[in-house]
Amino acid sequence: MRGLERAIVAIVFAVGIFVGLQIVRTRASVSGAPSAVAAEPASQPASQPASQPASQPASQPASQPASQPASQPAHELVPELRVSSLGAPERDAARTALALRRSEGSYLRELLDAHDSTNFRWPDRRHAPMRIWVQEMPVTTVGYDARFPRLVRDAFSTWGDAGVPIHLSFVLDSARAEIHVRWVDKFENAMTGRTRWVHDQHAWIVAGSIELALHQPDGSPLTADAVRAIALHEVGHLIGLDHTVDASNIMSARVSVSELSEADRRTARLVYSLPPGSLKGAAATAAPASSAPPREAPSARPPASR
Repeated sequence: MRGLERAIVAIVFAVGIFVGLQIVRTRASVSGAPSAVAAEPASQPASQPASQPASQPASQPASQPASQPASQPAHELVPELRVSSLGAPERDAARTALALRRSEGSYLRELLDAHDSTNFRWPDRRHAPMRIWVQEMPVTTVGYDARFPRLVRDAFSTWGDAGVPIHLSFVLDSARAEIHVRWVDKFENAMTGRTRWVHDQHAWIVAGSIELALHQPDGSPLTADAVRAIALHEVGHLIGLDHTVDASNIMSARVSVSELSEADRRTARLVYSLPPGSLKGAAATAAPASSAPPREAPSARPPASR
C-alpha cells in the first residue's frame, strides 16, 4: 500500500513540475518577443512625432569612428505660410526664361518640380544680415560635443560664401534671432535633422528654424563630421533648396558627402537670380540649353560676426 501511495505522490509531483515549467516558458516567450517598429520613409508627409529633447539621457553604444561617412537619413522640410508686409518681387520674364534655360549643371528643375514650379527664397539680405542663434548645451549632455555650435555656424558661412545675397550675424540672445538652431537627442523616425521655414504670400522666406539630432534613431551617437554634413544639408533647406537625386550633392535625400558640390552652389545662385513665386509659365517654355553662365547674385560679403 505504501508503495502505491509513494507512486501516486511521485506522479502528482512530476505533473506539478511539468505544469510549472510550461507556465514559465509561456511567460518568457511573451515578454521576450521583439516589437516591430517601421521607420518612416524620407518621402512621408511632414507630420512628425515629437523629437526627444537633447538634455534627455540616452544609453549609447560604441561611438562611430571619426572616419565614418556622414550618411544620414533624410529629414523633412516643413513650410508654413504667413502673410507679411514685404512687397511683391520685380519680375522680368525674359531674364527668368534665360536663367531656366541655363540651369544645366544644377538641380534647379528638380527643386521646382518638388515645389510645383514655385521658387522660395529669402529677400536680399546683404544690407540687413540674417540673425542666427545656435543653441549651446552643457558639455555633460549625452552625445553633445562643445564643437557642434561652431560646426553649425561654419555650415551657414559655407552657404553664405556660395554666392547668395545673404550676410550673416550670429547672436547670443535667442530673442534677437530670426533663425533658431536647436539640438534634440534623436528623432523617432528615419531622420537626423528637420528644417521649418515660414514663407509669405509672395514666396519670400521670412523666418525659419532647424533641429539637429545628437543621435541616430537607433541611439548611436553622431560624429562631429556627420553633424557638420547634416547642418550643411539643413541650412540648404533653410535658404530654399530641396532634395536632389544625385548623391554627390549635399542636398541628396541621404547625405553621403561632407562638402558642397558645384551643383549645390550653382543651384543656390540660380534660386537667388530668380524672383520668388510661381515660375510655371517660364518653366514650361524654357528648355535647358546654352553653356553661358547665368546672371548670378554677387558673392562678396563681410565676415560673419558672432
